[in-house]
Amino acid sequence: NYAKFSLLTSKTMLHWITGDIANAHQAMSRSRELTIPTPDTKGARSLVAYNNYLGQLLQERSTHQNLYQQVAEKPIFFVAESHCLTPSEIPVLFADEYHRILSSIIIGTKMFHLSQNEPNCYARSTEIIFNALPENGIVVSGFGEIDCRMNEGVLKAHKNQPTHFADAVPALVNSYQEKIIGYSRPKNLNLLFYGVPAPSQEALSLCSELDSQLLREIIKLVNECLRRNCERLNLPFLDIYQMTVLEDLSGNPEYFLERHHIHPKYIPKLFESFLISKK
Repeated sequence: NYAKFSLLTSKTMLHWITGDIANAHQAMSRSRELTIPTPDTKGARSLVAYNNYLGQLLQERSTHQNLYQQVAEKPIFFVAESHCLTPSEIPVLFADEYHRILSSIIIGTKMFHLSQNEPNCYARSTEIIFNALPENGIVVSGFGEIDCRMNEGVLKAHKNQPTHFADAVPALVNSYQEKIIGYSRPKNLNLLFYGVPAPSQEALSLCSELDSQLLREIIKLVNECLRRNCERLNLPFLDIYQMTVLEDLSGNPEYFLERHHIHPKYIPKLFESFLISKK
């Protein structure tokens, strides 16, 4: 049953990002008919989380059908890990025209993977996707949220290594953005960067008080570095952090679909009110 559950979850994801919503519902329904053991590995927990996330997205698409109905013939490509699933197929106003978001997911990819000089499958997959995009296309790079979770990425490295996150984060963000900019050049792509949402109160509730404070400071710094680099390089920045953050640096619950991901209905607002661009 676990193998069938994995296959049906993957099929749901494929149908979701290609806009085949009827078949996405069908695959999701079939996956929910299966009885699977309680997940006891990181991979199994991730699979169940994806299934739950996709189920919520399908439910919200049924509830908010008007969100997807605006005619938009031009595409904006959104390349990321799980955060590209929320905006998939949503029409947004960009440069005074409506564009439809087309998502490409690379599961598990971190800024860390894209900052490395050594070849790795995550960086190579990202490069392949960028090379497949049309000449002069518009693309959003949306990596970084996994680097900012409580049990992996920057916080884990900060606790296990002597380097302070205040020194490590700027170098990480710089290397990530340089790599993505390099991938965008062969096709002369119009590149935007997407920030990291403020940490949800649900996620913070699972941390110790010290880790909760550290995580808020890390995510704030990651976004400051992304925004500062975009301003310096004259690249548009989708400031999801400023849209979601509260005074205590936690995420406003209104904006979250679940623990890590933003509700689809706020994606148009992100492009209309929180796109920072000098152009």
